Amino acid sequence: MEDPKEEVATIMQELEISFPVLLDTDGKIADQYQVTGFPTGYLLDKSGIVDSSSIGEVSADVLTPFLHALQ
Repeated sequence: MEDPKEEVATIMQELEISFPVLLDTDGKIADQYQVTGFPTGYLLDKSGIVDSSSIGEVSADVLTPFLHALQ
């Protein structure tokens, strides 16, 4: 959030991240989604509507049932 594009690109390369990353250079999206901590995760349904959210790291054991429910 609000990090320069070049810095994000460097980190993505170092961590070998291949998925799309949203750049929120002015913090508007964080405000819209009420981000209050990092990491913040969102699960979207097939229509793109936020189904659930969480603040903090989420384990695969916790995440898997939510993913199955969205199918």
